[in-house]
Amino acid sequence: MILERGDQRIVVTGSSIGGGNIEVVSIDDFDVKFTAIYPTLLIFHADQRGILAEMTDIFKHANTNIGYMEVDRKSRSGDALTVIECDEILDSGFIKTISGLPDVHRVRLIHLGAKGDRG
Repeated sequence: MILERGDQRIVVTGSSIGGGNIEVVSIDDFDVKFTAIYPTLLIFHADQRGILAEMTDIFKHANTNIGYMEVDRKSRSGDALTVIECDEILDSGFIKTISGLPDVHRVRLIHLGAKGDRG
C-alpha cells in the first residue's frame, strides 16, 4: 500500500493475521514486524552511536513504557528505522521531542487499537 499526503509518501506492506487484525512487515523497504494495536512510533533516523539510548531516555523521563522495540538499518551508518510500541497514548509534545533529536529525519505515529483506546 502506498500512503501519500502532500509531498510525503510511505510504502507499507502488511498482511491479515485473522480476527480483523493486521501485521505490518515492511515500511519503505525496511523489514519490520508490528501490529499497531498499541500506539506505535516509526522513527526514521541515521544509524549513529547512542541514538537508541537518546530515544529510550526520552521514554524514561516521560514515564512511558516501551512494550516492543525493533530496529532495522539499510547499512552501517546509513538510514535506519526504529519501531516502538508503547503502552500509553503519546502526545504531540512527546513526538516533537523525539523529532528534535540529532540524526532523526522523521517520526510517524500509528495507532490502530480499539476505537475507545485511541485517545
